[in-house]
Amino acid sequence: TDMPCCDVSVNNTLAIVNSDLVSKYVSIDSRVKPLVVALKAWARSRGINDRSQGTLSSFALTLMVISWMQQQKLLPSLQELAVQQQQPVEIVQDFDVRFCRDAAVINQAMVQLDTLRLANQGRGPAGDCAGGLLYSLFRYYGLEYRGGVISVRGDERILRGEALSEAGLNAPGNGPNARAATDASRFFFVENPFQPGLDVANVEIGQLARIRDEFRKAHKHLGQGLPFAELLAMPVEHLGSRRRLPYASDGSLHAGTASLASSSSEGSFEDSDNEADSEPLAASRRTATRGADNNNNNNKSPDAQSRPTRSNRVEAEQADATSHRPSVRRLSASDAQVGGL
Repeated sequence: TDMPCCDVSVNNTLAIVNSDLVSKYVSIDSRVKPLVVALKAWARSRGINDRSQGTLSSFALTLMVISWMQQQKLLPSLQELAVQQQQPVEIVQDFDVRFCRDAAVINQAMVQLDTLRLANQGRGPAGDCAGGLLYSLFRYYGLEYRGGVISVRGDERILRGEALSEAGLNAPGNGPNARAATDASRFFFVENPFQPGLDVANVEIGQLARIRDEFRKAHKHLGQGLPFAELLAMPVEHLGSRRRLPYASDGSLHAGTASLASSSSEGSFEDSDNEADSEPLAASRRTATRGADNNNNNNKSPDAQSRPTRSNRVEAEQADATSHRPSVRRLSASDAQVGGL
């Protein structure tokens, strides 16, 4: 007989509240659950859904989906709504765990998000179906994500009780996930909803480039109109090295870690020196590797020097992905069965 799926928690009531929060997000939009299940099935098939091996945990993947949907104005921040509605503070293990459960308030917030999203037509996800959203999610974490905290908490200024004008709330860079744009020293740093600064992903440094690579491959695969089930069946090409990414207590990289990351041939996070990018990790990688690359090139044979570099291959993939808008397949019945949907 099939065993029921459940989370086991011992002396950790905060984990129970986390589960309640995720469950509430799932109940708001029917697309949250299939997206999370599909992403988990994909990550497991690619060997990047194992926290013990320095890759993404299932909880981190779930929060990544919710955070991305908030950025696309598909979901509100329930914690932000609770503060705006002046709900009383709820303390569990010394942390404020309040979030909005009021269906009427949530529905009103969803209507407001729909209005904002429609006003920004052409800049949103590839489509409203689960397949289109999955394709756009792969694109975001594979090609567009430049580092920063991945969070579902919402605007930290609102959570701190600061008064903001309506114009200020709608200004560029404000709203959910605003910190991501200003905190680029953190990569795949997935914040615990109720413990600010705590990374629930804790990805090892040797896995950073590999994880982004897998997102890029998935985006390219679906962009070609190929089945999602085929993506799950593709063999894993490499496992990557295992070095834990050391964070300071505030979640930022320790001094010297960026150059350490950039010096790893398999762990270099950014793949192209030509990308418009201001990330500290990308800058340090370029500084640390240019001299070594120039010396190595002098010792290479003409044939070896003429081979396409990884940077050129990545640039070609990005140009191919952006040169046309692919037709995105809806997840078929067979895809859903393989993905566990």
